[in-house]
Amino acid sequence: MENSSGAPSDFVLMLGNFNGNTAELATNTTATNGVKTLGQRISAAYTVQNASVPPEEAGNYDTNGIWFFKGSGENKTTTLSMEYNGLSYQAWVVKNLEGNNWYMNVGKFESDTLADNWRNFIPQPFTEYIPKFPGEDFLQQPGSGTAYPEGFFPADVRGSKVIVTPIFPNYNNTETPFSIHLLQATVPNDAVKDPLLTRE
Repeated sequence: MENSSGAPSDFVLMLGNFNGNTAELATNTTATNGVKTLGQRISAAYTVQNASVPPEEAGNYDTNGIWFFKGSGENKTTTLSMEYNGLSYQAWVVKNLEGNNWYMNVGKFESDTLADNWRNFIPQPFTEYIPKFPGEDFLQQPGSGTAYPEGFFPADVRGSKVIVTPIFPNYNNTETPFSIHLLQATVPNDAVKDPLLTRE
């Protein structure tokens, strides 16, 4: 991981200052010596929209998608500011249903302005409409992996958590998030579809 910060690695995921013999570690902090965690140096915002849904189908879906861009048509811009240098990231939407957390893989991304690698929740006829940004519309039961409850899809993302984790080379898990969450937010219960409304 070439080091330029004075820390053991450019990708410091957790750190904390010692208080006696212990240190409380956090993912979004700066140490007294100035070293910042990766979570302190990156940022992301999301929109609630159905970006892969063709216009003639728009009335059939509601708050079923999380995307890391804003705008529409030719005026789309990224809402990510990430550091890569061999590292990639994975986003997840965590929906609670009857006391159980269901993890929906948004996909792994390696660029702020390129599509991620996961499209299993989007019907095949919609793939030509998928924008070239990370994100996902949760419209259907995926063909492999986790079996979600009957009636789960299209999945309403309101009230769900959105998390972003680091992904290191050779790590590959499409069903469970990496244990360190760099960024996290909760989608408001009153969220509406809006490609222009971003949430940090």
